[in-house]
Amino acid sequence: MAYGQMSYDPWETPPEERKARFVGREALLERLLSGIAEQEGHKTVQHYLLLGPRGIGKTSILLTIRDRVRESVTLSAGWFCVQLREEEYFIRTLRDLLELVLHALAEEEDLPDAAEVAERVHQEKREERSLAVAVEGLRSLAARHGRRILLLIDNFDRLFPATAAGRRKTRPAENEFRAFRKLLSKESFLMVVGASVRVFEEIAAYDQAFFNFFSPVEIPNLSEDEICELLRKCAEIEKNTAFLEQFEALRDKVRAITYLTGGNPRLVVMLYDVLRQHEMAPVVEALRETVGGLTPLLKHVLDDMPRQQSKTLDALVRLRGAAPPNEIATMARLPLNVVTAQLGRLKEARFVVVEGEGKGRPATYRVSDPMFHTWYQMRYLRPAGRRIELFVEFIRAWFSVEDRRQFLYEQWRVLRDNGGRGLRGYASQEASLAIRYYASALEDEGERQEHFGRLADVYVEAGKRHEAAMLLAEAAEPAALTERQYECAGYRLLGARMFRKGSLSDATAAFREALRLEPGNMKATLGLGMCLVLAGEHAQAASEFQRVIDLPGAPAEQVAMALVGRGITRRSLRDSQGEIADYTAVVELSGAPAEEVALAFVNRGVARGSLGDSRGAITDWTAVVDLPGAPAEQVAWALFNRGVAKGSLKDSQGAIADYTAVVDLPGAPTRQVAKALVGRGIAFGTEGDQNKALSDFQSVVNIPGVSLELRGSAVLNAGVALAMLRRLGEAVARFEECLELRASAESVHGAFTRLIRIHLASRKAEDAARLMARLHEFELAETPIEQRLEARIGAITTAWKEHTPETAALLLDAALKSDPEDIRVRMEFLAPAIQYARTGDEQALSRLPERERDMAKQIAAVMMGKKDRVEIGH
Repeated sequence: MAYGQMSYDPWETPPEERKARFVGREALLERLLSGIAEQEGHKTVQHYLLLGPRGIGKTSILLTIRDRVRESVTLSAGWFCVQLREEEYFIRTLRDLLELVLHALAEEEDLPDAAEVAERVHQEKREERSLAVAVEGLRSLAARHGRRILLLIDNFDRLFPATAAGRRKTRPAENEFRAFRKLLSKESFLMVVGASVRVFEEIAAYDQAFFNFFSPVEIPNLSEDEICELLRKCAEIEKNTAFLEQFEALRDKVRAITYLTGGNPRLVVMLYDVLRQHEMAPVVEALRETVGGLTPLLKHVLDDMPRQQSKTLDALVRLRGAAPPNEIATMARLPLNVVTAQLGRLKEARFVVVEGEGKGRPATYRVSDPMFHTWYQMRYLRPAGRRIELFVEFIRAWFSVEDRRQFLYEQWRVLRDNGGRGLRGYASQEASLAIRYYASALEDEGERQEHFGRLADVYVEAGKRHEAAMLLAEAAEPAALTERQYECAGYRLLGARMFRKGSLSDATAAFREALRLEPGNMKATLGLGMCLVLAGEHAQAASEFQRVIDLPGAPAEQVAMALVGRGITRRSLRDSQGEIADYTAVVELSGAPAEEVALAFVNRGVARGSLGDSRGAITDWTAVVDLPGAPAEQVAWALFNRGVAKGSLKDSQGAIADYTAVVDLPGAPTRQVAKALVGRGIAFGTEGDQNKALSDFQSVVNIPGVSLELRGSAVLNAGVALAMLRRLGEAVARFEECLELRASAESVHGAFTRLIRIHLASRKAEDAARLMARLHEFELAETPIEQRLEARIGAITTAWKEHTPETAALLLDAALKSDPEDIRVRMEFLAPAIQYARTGDEQALSRLPERERDMAKQIAAVMMGKKDRVEIGH
């Protein structure tokens, strides 16, 4: 069953719903109604001021007073009731206020004579005379109808606007408040019940207009029992039976709502909307609008606050809204005695409350108004659009980890089901927002980051790169960043993620945007450099790395990364000596991290090996193995490379020892373990121990998630080991499995060559021909044609050398009948080559072009044993 969103604006809430949700305020309401009734016959009138933070229910109380006065025969006989909206932008002076009251009486109380007076007030051009007409008119109306006027004013402290902030002249508001007090003191036809979030200057200061004039009425926060009752009534209004059925079981969790909302009814209703359906979008948007509307007022309050006081309050909010004075002093970088004094003033002004004081326990100060806390976080501590921590904390407190995970699973399913529409549909937008909040509420950092990363990928696929970057910045929680730095961090994180995923275009674009926002960002520069390396733009990449290397005062870590990056570009440019020099600079760089030093040693070893310096390469890789703090990944690469080098130097036992060290290395990546097992298996085979070799190859196949390429290599080599063990049936099965895997050109052609040999050795020439006819089915589309030709020519020459010319012709015929046209055209010269090999008559080659004639002679030489292999060229 779907439910409509609860209304958060009391003015927009139906009266019956507002009445049903009126919880925890009954005694306060009766006190105010009794106070109104007691004014009957008094010449002096007692006025009231409701005090409480935003969302505590001041407007609801005023509306309920209005409704009860109008419903009561006794009260309505003695009072007209006028309630002003929270913001009345028409009012600038007391005259404006009274004109608005006259219009309200005319419209809401159906008083035509009030409309006549309002018109006279409006037409009078002189301000003082217009005010006098309004006062006289209201006095006469009250006397004529025998009913006084009850004026309900929300945001009383904002009734008359002040001058621009920062001007130290007498404010017009002060004059208007004094005139209003004078009117209320002299006249008894008007009673005021006002509401304010704070005890403002005109009331608090002894020399101000309304000092000790109003009877203050503090509106308390809802208790746990009252919050339970409010939640229950919300569910009853909506006939939400599912919520009501489990309500008793949820009562213990109300403590979380009490703490997070401070007992603020508006926030309680908002959290109920999250509870009932998990829908985040409407609630988040409503809170953003509510909080956004407070900006003019709250900013004005902060502007007028002494700087040490505002800095103390800022520090408290940064500490998640509750902290002892010593922590606040540390955050604000102010002396403790200064902070203690400012906290006392903030407490008097009702910005903070103190908890846990006494009995030797340190006091904890807490921001008293959750709405102010949320507004301040959203406006000053978090760049625009970031999540609202109130909802994250609520989800974490209310829902179990398993509930959160199950809901996330459901939201990912919604995104998958709406994949065709990207993030355009409402369901997908709601799901993506819910994932942000519920993932944020997970305690496990890795799990949380996984969800944020996946969601960032969804945004990128939908063309929303900016949203993806902001999401990743949000997940990383960078501290004390400006908006521009925050965006730069997001794009840099996005670039790194896209780089890891192999999406070079997205990664490059993200790093470029990060550098546009913050041109000197070294991490983004390094990321862009690596993208350019992989894109083959080596000169540009070297330029980016050079920027970091040349930057005065650049951290050793980033200089080392830049040197490694430049070394990689020099390898691509075939500047081996320059490459080695860069890696050497890293090794010798003071303060370079062990990770970069290890990588430099690994790469320098590869560079030395490519120059034929196997001993130097082994020395570098040994340095990695011995390096304290070297990452397991780099140690594994060094051990693997050293094993390969030892194998090339005929040191099979040394190679086996190094491969075994990789397999046994804690933290070694799966891919490196798999490669080491393949290498060790080959080394065991070289030593003649085919059973151990077969065991290693089978271990690779059994590794979960091993890459297709490594699986193909392991299956191929397992087939070789089985063939060496004369288990030909199993070997054939493995080679056929390798073909079906289509893992790589090397594994496909390796399996094909060995199957051809086995079939021909078993006198199954027809099976060999059928395999030749199907080879193209197993080859990857990207396999170069020269590589394809080499495999076929190799099979044909083997058939000739090890069997008969007729067998070679049979394989050629199979290829020419079944292969794709581009291969058939390139192989047509083989028939004359076979004829030439048989007869030695060059006339068989006379019709071939010169290049193909030379190739035919090469193949004939191989067939006749005069040459080892054929060189395939373009």
